[in-house]
Amino acid sequence: MQKSKIKTELKEKINYLSNNNIDKKIEAKIKNIINKYDKDSHIKINSRIKDYESAFSKYNKKHYKNIEEIEDLLGIMIICENKKQIEQILKYLQNELNIICIQNYIKKPKMGYRSIHINVKSELGFIYEIQLKTEIMNIAQNIVHDHIYKNKMMPNILKKILSPLLFNIILLFYKKE
Repeated sequence: MQKSKIKTELKEKINYLSNNNIDKKIEAKIKNIINKYDKDSHIKINSRIKDYESAFSKYNKKHYKNIEEIEDLLGIMIICENKKQIEQILKYLQNELNIICIQNYIKKPKMGYRSIHINVKSELGFIYEIQLKTEIMNIAQNIVHDHIYKNKMMPNILKKILSPLLFNIILLFYKKE
């Protein structure tokens, strides 16, 4: 497909999601699901729509054939108190959502990164991503993402060494994880 057509489609999709507050609607739906099972859960839920530049960069980097392959244009992050709560919320979501894929980076960390990623097919037909993690997992991810992963000056071999090292140091420091 031509790049200009892809760019137009991608901008239109992002604008549609943004202009119709689809992220906030899905965030509210997920809050309702969790409250249905556990009214006392102390979780934080955030949503975001990927910006155009980041989405187009991912499209090119991954050599996608169409924009529907970008499964995280819309993302939901659920910050839980502990791993047990992550497992409970995962069960709630499995009961209520059209889940097409679960990646468990808690059981099998990716370069030290720990989280559960869930790809969900929405009622509107597009796929979005939910991430489940604890506050400490989120802090570690933010540090590594901002200072290592996105560092264009750092060689990839150094990123592969530093990422798991930093994740593990942070998680060891907070033993309650």
